[in-house]
Amino acid sequence: MFTQSSTSNEPTESKSDSSLTGPLQQADTSYERGSNERSIELYSQAIEQNPESTAAYTGRGAAYLVTGSYELSLEDFSWVIAYDPQNGNAFYNRGLANFEDEQYGNAIEDFTRAIEINPQNDNAYYNRALALRNANQLEASISDFQRVIERDPQAAFAHWGLGNSYYDLGKNEEALASYQRYHKLTVLNPDRVVSERIIELKEKIDNEHGRQRAD
Repeated sequence: MFTQSSTSNEPTESKSDSSLTGPLQQADTSYERGSNERSIELYSQAIEQNPESTAAYTGRGAAYLVTGSYELSLEDFSWVIAYDPQNGNAFYNRGLANFEDEQYGNAIEDFTRAIEINPQNDNAYYNRALALRNANQLEASISDFQRVIERDPQAAFAHWGLGNSYYDLGKNEEALASYQRYHKLTVLNPDRVVSERIIELKEKIDNEHGRQRAD
């Protein structure tokens, strides 16, 4: 459910978008099939025909993001935001582009705006948590990961992210609990690093308890 780079390619149609159903459908089909370069060409054609097509800008921005053209992706999503300041999907997608471009402060701002527009956008909370982690705002990232888990206790990667933040803060027992939950949810495809950290944390906690008993 929660993925870092899952764009929300849901167009917000302007009044004249209906006349571009053909080109947009072709572009959307190409995008869905993974033909990103072709979809960019088709979205660009749609924009040439109708410079106010938010659907075409949204689609092209998503395709640019997938191909790693982050600056171009940012430009397209920024255009949609300027045209429709209440478009939460555009803020969310621009946040993803900023994240991939390692502009974590900007990503946090975009995800925050997406959440303000749509407080039920769990993906925005998850990706903001990742951006906060990368910006070394670990306590804040914990709050967002916890919020995602409250909404969906089966969100494995939120437990993984939460464990990482606790681990970096030296909160061993909390990190262990989060990693164990993640491990349980992904038992059919175990993560070697997480498995090693579980062993490491158990040893640390046992040693800490041993020292406490000695005292």
